Amino acid sequence: MSASPDVVIRHEPAGCAACGAALPGRPVAGAERRQVTGLPPDIRALLTEHPMNRPALRLLDGHRRPRAGWGDRAGPVLDNRS
Repeated sequence: MSASPDVVIRHEPAGCAACGAALPGRPVAGAERRQVTGLPPDIRALLTEHPMNRPALRLLDGHRRPRAGWGDRAGPVLDNRS
């Protein structure tokens, strides 16, 4: 969790979970924090497909089809430091 989020939106309970009584003006005893990461509407996530071609091979004498050579990750590392 970030100690300094860009936006904080406080939420108040609508009423007591047990009896439904209104809770306006009551002292705050604590808060449960949740953070959501989102992208602004003008930014679109980039979806990249990485098809791995399979060569046409006759598998004879116990040979196996070659493994895909993905390495540690499939695709470029995006770097925004430039």
